[in-house]
Amino acid sequence: MSNLDPDMRVERIQDIDLPLLWNQGIRGLIFDLDNTITPWHQYAANDEIIRWFEQVRQYGFQACILSNSGEAKTAQISEWLDVPVLSDSRKPRACGFRRAGRLLQLPPRHLAMIGDQIFTDIWGGNRAGLFTILTEKLADEEFWGTKNISRRLERLVKRRW
Repeated sequence: MSNLDPDMRVERIQDIDLPLLWNQGIRGLIFDLDNTITPWHQYAANDEIIRWFEQVRQYGFQACILSNSGEAKTAQISEWLDVPVLSDSRKPRACGFRRAGRLLQLPPRHLAMIGDQIFTDIWGGNRAGLFTILTEKLADEEFWGTKNISRRLERLVKRRW
């Protein structure tokens, strides 16, 4: 069960303490897309998020997006944020997290995984040896399996926190 516990919890990505992560040796940030950066299936530019990603770069972090969505859905967000996207990542399997580490050329101990789902983002990131940050979901609309299965199980996990 400890693999389901995030190292940090925040309301939204803009609440992440970037200097704290930098001081802990984190140099690369891996982001989930749906309901972490944008509401589910709403891949539109958001000025606040664009500015925040500029801050990420100013601090010196490398960043990428690791998404289970297909490339056709994620290509535009990569362009808007000027961040590479690894699509069809098959989270929580370790292969996606390893791909992200290779892309950023950083070992797991220097990487943080940031996402809104315990059973994909946090569990997968913890198993891969990354620092993990759980955000609240941005919107109630999401994939039916996530909404009807994963979120119910997540409530059980969160009760023990």
